[in-house]
Amino acid sequence: MAVPKYVQTDNRVIVTWSNLGANESSTAHETKQLPSMAVVQFEGIFGNATATLQGSVSGIAYVGATDMKQVAISTTSNSAVGVLEPFVYWRPTITGNAQTNVTVTLAYWTQR
Repeated sequence: MAVPKYVQTDNRVIVTWSNLGANESSTAHETKQLPSMAVVQFEGIFGNATATLQGSVSGIAYVGATDMKQVAISTTSNSAVGVLEPFVYWRPTITGNAQTNVTVTLAYWTQR
């Protein structure tokens, strides 16, 4: 299970989940302040795997995050997209192929 690493500077936080493998749900990242804007980037070897971003307000039940067009954030290749919801908890998931090694980076900005 991938554990997120994060760096915070002023009102920007960058969270990275590295080396996500097949059928993996990662440990969630909890925000300290609600994001006013967020973007997620997926990169790596996907094989036939699908990467998604999930969010939660409670940290218990997770739902699929959506982009600015209210389309579920789900990809099978390198991509980046803006995130609509200001969740408290975030986690990426990978489903599919065993030959998968994906890094997911979430950047968000908070109001000061």
